[in-house]
Amino acid sequence: MSHGIDAFYAAAAAAPERGLGQLDPAFQRALAEYHLGLTAEACEFHHAAVLPDGRVLAGAWDLRGHEDAYLGGLDVAGRRVLELGAANGGLTWHMARAGARVVAFDVPPCRTLELVPHPGVDLARVAAASTQSVARIRGGWWFLRRALGLEAAAVYGDFSALPSDLGEFDVAVFGLLLLHLSNPFRALQQAATVTREAIVVTDVAQAAEAPVAQMAGFQYAAAFAAPMVFAPTRPPAGIFHWWGLSAGAVAHMLSLLGFGETRITTHRPERMPDAPDLFTVVAMRTSGTVAMPTVRAADAAAPAAGPEVAREEAASDGLPLPPPWARLLTSGTDDPEVFLRLGARAHAALLDSLAVAGTEPRMLGRILDFGCGAGRVMRYWHGFEGVELHGSDIVGDAVAWAAGALPFARFATNPLAGPLGYEDGMFGLVYALSVFTHLPVAMQRPWMMELLRVLRPGGLLYLTTHGDYYVRHLGDEQRRAFARGEPVVVEAARAGSNWCGAYHPPSWMERLIASCDAERVEFVARGARGNPEQDSWLVRKRG
Repeated sequence: MSHGIDAFYAAAAAAPERGLGQLDPAFQRALAEYHLGLTAEACEFHHAAVLPDGRVLAGAWDLRGHEDAYLGGLDVAGRRVLELGAANGGLTWHMARAGARVVAFDVPPCRTLELVPHPGVDLARVAAASTQSVARIRGGWWFLRRALGLEAAAVYGDFSALPSDLGEFDVAVFGLLLLHLSNPFRALQQAATVTREAIVVTDVAQAAEAPVAQMAGFQYAAAFAAPMVFAPTRPPAGIFHWWGLSAGAVAHMLSLLGFGETRITTHRPERMPDAPDLFTVVAMRTSGTVAMPTVRAADAAAPAAGPEVAREEAASDGLPLPPPWARLLTSGTDDPEVFLRLGARAHAALLDSLAVAGTEPRMLGRILDFGCGAGRVMRYWHGFEGVELHGSDIVGDAVAWAAGALPFARFATNPLAGPLGYEDGMFGLVYALSVFTHLPVAMQRPWMMELLRVLRPGGLLYLTTHGDYYVRHLGDEQRRAFARGEPVVVEAARAGSNWCGAYHPPSWMERLIASCDAERVEFVARGARGNPEQDSWLVRKRG
């Protein structure tokens, strides 16, 4: 049987299409038999593990008790998970215990990770030694599977060319893998094509993250300033370390692949005080699968086709499309279709909520789009009669673009901490879509009061928040605080940016609204159709 497994992967190395069928139950049984009889002493444990008899198997990484933070707080219970770079299963068995259906993907037998060439280093000798080490680590995965009595499947192959018969997954997880791959983007792209909901990437935080880049007024940490640094250290460690990745670089790559809603956390395993800091990016899908383009040599130097250029300049409504950075700012992706679709859905949801309050747009007089960005929603007010439209945002270049492209509305900038440059009682409607989701707690009530100030008595405030659905993004302690009715904020120091994330228990929102002398008209859990899965609130100013 061992000979058959070796022959299978030898053939798959020569022709990847011959690596299909690994999830067949019979093949999984053959893999288990291939690794049968291994003792702990014959294996290598990259991750520490505890056996049923209490014996601890030491590993280079001890993630015990830290697994949830390592996964960015994402709940994997009941989900089908693709774990890339499983090693001996430090995360595999944690996720299996949590109720996930895990497929662990790793380097095949007789192979090792890609090696970085160094002058004077005998790569053949290093490859032979590391292949043996990888085999012992892989054996550790199967040893623990049997010892712990847990179920998970294992598939082996090329991270840049996943077998085409794996099926779809809810979640893909990269644990300290991308720095070992010569083409990390290709590996992310492969995972993106088979992942429906979320991709989680954990890697080593860089000692000196690139400074926040200023691009057209849009702050996007590290991704534009230094996406990746080719920085292998001296051998032997540098043989396996291709890249130094910033969290912003990973988030940006994932946004290009349709996973534009990201949350970033930093952490260090509690049992490893001397370990480097880690970051975890949890990226939720915001658009459809993005295929890797195939470029023919004859097309490489060809200019962009006319229709594509036109698509960048104007949409079907005749209004200009904002530049990619501005679409990314408000939609989590620079995809024009996503930008337009989410804007239309947000506007429709707002109109539906106004109808519940018995209000028609023509009854509102003046309308303020607070946090307007480049007019993602404002463009859908074009043609409404009887309303005077205003937009305000902290990103000056987004406001400048909107002012030039959408002349039917008036635009202004506002300071992060306020106040707004409008008179008391000026508006019949103010809406703030995914704005309070990026404010620390100390700013929540002052901004609620400021928005109510510029509303006339009886005027309406519509806003969206991260409610119960988003608890899955939080760590254990944060979830407990949320369950107690306390708001939770991550990256509060980056207030007003996409990096700052605020999570609002509905009960806390009710108290906030009441404390501002306002009344809730409507609450819809996950009702913000243009800001998917956010809660929507319609509030009326008393008086």
